Amino acid sequence: MPKPDLQTPQPATAEERRALVPDEAPAVPPREEIEALSKRYEDLVTDLLNNMPDTPLRERVLRHLKESNTAMLALSGKIDRDQLTNLFSLEKGVYEYQKLREVLPSRIDYSTALIMVDLDGFKAINDNFSHDIGDLCLQAFAKALITSTQNRAHQFAVRPHGDEFIIVLGSIPTAEASMVGQRFHEQVTKAFKSNIIELEKELKAKNQIKTNHKLPITASMGMATVDHTSFTGTESEFQRLKQIADLKCNEAKRSGKAMLVI
Repeated sequence: MPKPDLQTPQPATAEERRALVPDEAPAVPPREEIEALSKRYEDLVTDLLNNMPDTPLRERVLRHLKESNTAMLALSGKIDRDQLTNLFSLEKGVYEYQKLREVLPSRIDYSTALIMVDLDGFKAINDNFSHDIGDLCLQAFAKALITSTQNRAHQFAVRPHGDEFIIVLGSIPTAEASMVGQRFHEQVTKAFKSNIIELEKELKAKNQIKTNHKLPITASMGMATVDHTSFTGTESEFQRLKQIADLKCNEAKRSGKAMLVI
């Protein structure tokens, strides 16, 4: 009896690995999907109403439909964006991360990075000044993130809650990941410091803080990466990178704060 021809199994391709990943529950639909759903709903009800006589009941149904759609679209804006900073909400951030798997090439020489940020001194500002001034500091940091990520493909910033932020750098050279991360930290830190100086001037001009006071706040960051041959773009992968980056962010705070640990 001839022996079977046994061949060495070949490693699965990135596409095959992604196909093996179980489907996950989709993230909360962003505004554009809710708008499309709203339009389909309106068209359906309009078709039904066309068969109704022109009566007060028909007018009430139409008015109720318009009010419901307005409320739905207003809610979608809250789902997509953090109301204080206008950065992506966590749900929108996960959704955008999932979309990356549709556009990123499977290349080992490129990676996706997730940076976790925690502001240093934020609690003290809330306690020693006010929560309103704390909110202004959050907005100043968000402005620095927007400046550093806008108009850059596959990059976006998220505010999950409090003084924590997430930045996703969708496609960076794997060999240069540390350098890209450090450069990003320096760029954001510089912009944030400038924004805080301007905020201090505004608050002093309004007599909301004393002329000899400063807002002692900086940012600690931690970064985790996954190369594009292993990238799956799933929510579980997002959460795993977030957990790793959070541990590195805590290490940055223990090591002196205002730094990035990779």
